[in-house]
Amino acid sequence: MSGFHGIRDATFCLDTGGDFSGQIQVMTVPEKTITGGWRFIGQSAESSRYSVSLRKRESPQLGDVFASTGLVDPGSPPRNPGSSDMRDYLKRARLSGFLRLKSVEKVGQEAPLWTGFVAGLRHRLVSATQATLPENYANLLIGLILGDKGITLDATWESWYRNLGLIHILVVSGSQVSLLSGICFLMLRPLRLSGLYQYGIMTSINILFYSLTGGGESIFRAILMTQILLYLKLIRQNSNALDILCTTALVMVLWDPALAFNLGSQLSFLATASLIFGVPAMTQKMQRIPPFLREMLALSVAPFIFTAPLIWHHFQGVSILSPLANMLVLPLIEILVPIGFFCMAGNALVPWLVTWPMQGCLGLMQGLNALVSGLVSLGVKPVLLPKIDLLHTGLLYLGGYMAGWGSQPQIRRYGVCLLLGICVSVTVMTWWPRAYYTVTYLDVGQGDATLIQTPHGRTYLIDAGNRVVDFRTGKVLWDMGERVVLPALRYYGARRLEGVLLTHFDMDHVGGAQSVMESMSVTTLLTHHAPDLAKAGLSETLPLWRIEQPVKWVLDKGAYLLFFPFAFQKNTANENERSVVCQLVIGDHRFLFTGDLEAEGEAYLAATYGDALRSEIFKAGHHGSKTSSTAALLRYVQPDITVISVGEKNRYGHPHKDVVDRFKSEGIRIYRTDREGAVELKTNGKTVWVKTYVTE
Repeated sequence: MSGFHGIRDATFCLDTGGDFSGQIQVMTVPEKTITGGWRFIGQSAESSRYSVSLRKRESPQLGDVFASTGLVDPGSPPRNPGSSDMRDYLKRARLSGFLRLKSVEKVGQEAPLWTGFVAGLRHRLVSATQATLPENYANLLIGLILGDKGITLDATWESWYRNLGLIHILVVSGSQVSLLSGICFLMLRPLRLSGLYQYGIMTSINILFYSLTGGGESIFRAILMTQILLYLKLIRQNSNALDILCTTALVMVLWDPALAFNLGSQLSFLATASLIFGVPAMTQKMQRIPPFLREMLALSVAPFIFTAPLIWHHFQGVSILSPLANMLVLPLIEILVPIGFFCMAGNALVPWLVTWPMQGCLGLMQGLNALVSGLVSLGVKPVLLPKIDLLHTGLLYLGGYMAGWGSQPQIRRYGVCLLLGICVSVTVMTWWPRAYYTVTYLDVGQGDATLIQTPHGRTYLIDAGNRVVDFRTGKVLWDMGERVVLPALRYYGARRLEGVLLTHFDMDHVGGAQSVMESMSVTTLLTHHAPDLAKAGLSETLPLWRIEQPVKWVLDKGAYLLFFPFAFQKNTANENERSVVCQLVIGDHRFLFTGDLEAEGEAYLAATYGDALRSEIFKAGHHGSKTSSTAALLRYVQPDITVISVGEKNRYGHPHKDVVDRFKSEGIRIYRTDREGAVELKTNGKTVWVKTYVTE
């Protein structure tokens, strides 16, 4: 198997990118995207496979063959701190690139028999459910039973479950598969079939269920474990749970070595191990608690303990309400999943027979949502923790094992000491001053977002990128606060924001602020004299500081912000001209931010403050627009470096050629986020080091 994977990896290569022209066949059931297009895996005539996106009103069908033209994107390395490597994703998925089709003409149809049957069956189940229940509840039931492929879950509900650590419930997971497999096996027992027939039927059911759900690491793991257990029963052999779990892991890694490094696989195995080993051990140690409550507590707390260190490592936080939420919700799920499964099947065949049971499912889902929303209303946010490396994560598991399962009191004491030592070590590392200040101009496309982090871990944010909402449905199409800013904050180990400065209230600057502030606590919100908080979706109760006078704001020892408001800004209705202008001072170096200030505002700014604007690093105004970064302003700023925050191939033509030529003529070094991704500057107050996330 190692040789096979080695040969396969050696012969596979990503597409070089560029124009595409030829035939493409739809290989998977197309999924409707939130923007109204379609996404599917397509195969070219040369057998290259692509992740295909298509803007088309009518749904393409599985097996359709199109004569098409488009553009191939071979993926990019991480463009921001904490972002994903899209090339790595393509390699793991064995895809040659992302293909965006521009024109298509259907020339044939060649759907594989099994795949076509599964797709038709899933479509029938989904359509019948959506025709019977309200849209959001229908999609919730489909997600619970068949997975979330091809449906759009309500964004508010999804945020509830995610914040409570219940996101695994919204999309079919290994626990649902195991539950349904167990029910099907029990239904076969009264038929008194031979072991071989039972094994054959259960294998067919598991293969069908895997195909209907679209697969996934946790589903693969659950079905594989079920098959191993059934096989052992067939040959009348006994084995312990650890053997079965390890055999499952071995088979999965032989099938695809990348699964060993997949977070979903790791969490799935940890959760399963918690049920096999953690629950019995915890139940045994809670003898004074009534039996029914003892098992519920163990089933809720054990998975939390087993998965928390890994979640801490990857996401720098855990939901402290997760054990309580799981304890209250899981019994409801165990009732809802089997009833919902048989109701969906019956509804697709004989709808009148399951009318009342379907209404019962609706009532259970309404009760589930009421319970979850009640927990969310408590206002307990996930606890943000210091960033930890893999070494500390491994030591946490070792200490937890020694403390909880040590065979001798002395070993358990060592385990507790190890856990305490890790906590002390992480705390010391967090509070120990770093050597540098870090200023990161994030690549948020056509927008602005800049992170500032001091040696003592104090973090500040200037603007938060864009957010686009479908005006017809109110659904968020994409949000740079969630997609870029929050991962970057986690990457830098930030647990709170001491200050958020919104230079002005255009959406490309404030759109992402809502998701950032919902996820992290903010000490102070700063903006200009006439804020429109409702436009940014922000609460009026936030601690707000309106910048109306020149003021100095200390960020940390040796660093502060100087604000440069001027009279013209109070007399204009132009939101760009209201932009807060500030200068970050770190030791001997100064960074100037002018938001989207335009030529007229820059003239007033230069006339008011003159030489005080001198700064070595200048963020180009208004994304390099022709109306900003004028010669009149640059005469006073005299920067050595300019950073242009601009979207790749944006429709505005930013940055304007005249502006770029102006910078070049002055000998100013130019960094552009559309070409170089995020631009990270580190300084000790004496020297500045520049790092870009993309190198051309």
